[in-house]
Amino acid sequence: MPKHWYDLYDHKGYGVNGKTVAKMVEKDELEKFIEKSKDPQWWRTITDDLNNKQVRLSHGDLDMIQRIRKGKVADKDFNMEDESFYYEHDTTGMEHPFSTYEPKRRFVPSKWERLKV
Repeated sequence: MPKHWYDLYDHKGYGVNGKTVAKMVEKDELEKFIEKSKDPQWWRTITDDLNNKQVRLSHGDLDMIQRIRKGKVADKDFNMEDESFYYEHDTTGMEHPFSTYEPKRRFVPSKWERLKV
């Protein structure tokens, strides 16, 4: 369900057991500014709306985000040049029976067939 449906309510939806899930206490801009000035690592903290908590990103998380932004593979230990990465399968003798389309003239009766009818 879209989150904006619960903007007017004091909860953010319902849990698995059917009870309401409370919203996180929203801080005003002054509290956010004071928190940023006290915490030098404020830029690493994100809000997890699904689990209703604040999460601090680790060095591994930040490295993965930077690799994804650069267009690389997310896992730095993954080797694209490794030959076991590619799937190879012998396809000889497995041609598809409908690999070419039948011409339209095969389905239309010929001139002589029309004359017989």
